Amino acid sequence: MAFIYPPFKRSLIINCRCVLTDYLLFLMTNIVDTLRIDEKRMLKNLAITQGRFMSESVMITLTKKGMSRQTAHELLRKLTIASELKKKPLKSVLWEDEAIRRNLTEKEIAAALNPKKYLGTAIRQVDLAVNMTVNERKARLLR
Repeated sequence: MAFIYPPFKRSLIINCRCVLTDYLLFLMTNIVDTLRIDEKRMLKNLAITQGRFMSESVMITLTKKGMSRQTAHELLRKLTIASELKKKPLKSVLWEDEAIRRNLTEKEIAAALNPKKYLGTAIRQVDLAVNMTVNERKARLLR
């Protein structure tokens, strides 16, 4: 048997939820309104990784050249770790590797390491999230 709150408590609970939701929206609005993007700082933060954050792009480039995804993934994992341990840019570590040089030119490596040219699956993920939200809202309206 389900417990049912008396009417006065139900309205109190609903009122509290409304006030709390309003406050959360107020906080989020302030956060979004004051959010600023510091492009120079972002680029500086990316530079700290010496290109390692772009290893997925290199892996995808290798798979497009015919290397299996598993092989490319394992190779990039090892080379990214080597880049970190040696404190060397990923680009130079990649170029020193024979398997990489067999599959990619220096120009292709540079292109794969360019963050302005690679968004990964970000666009698809945003589209999926938007579509899921739209479908959920439509389903609620049909109830």
